[in-house]
Amino acid sequence: MAKCIQDGVIDATIDHTPQTMMSKANLDIYSTSDPQVQLHKRVAFCLDMHNQAIKAMRYAENAKAEWESAEERRDRLKQEEEMMNSMEEDDDF
Repeated sequence: MAKCIQDGVIDATIDHTPQTMMSKANLDIYSTSDPQVQLHKRVAFCLDMHNQAIKAMRYAENAKAEWESAEERRDRLKQEEEMMNSMEEDDDF
């Protein structure tokens, strides 16, 4: 019992003379602001997680380039290569 009282599991005192344990009166937890504070912490946590998820889901305006198919990418790279070759040929003259 002494260990439980020391750990705060039981709110009581031990009277060693008659070898009894006297528990203290339980307070009405709902008469305090503690439940409101705990609820506020949980709601704030959930709202913060929601806001972070919304920020993570935002995409760039040119996101289509990120989601192009392999064939589209090959075509785009081929066009870029042709442009680079034509620019190099123009520089040679």
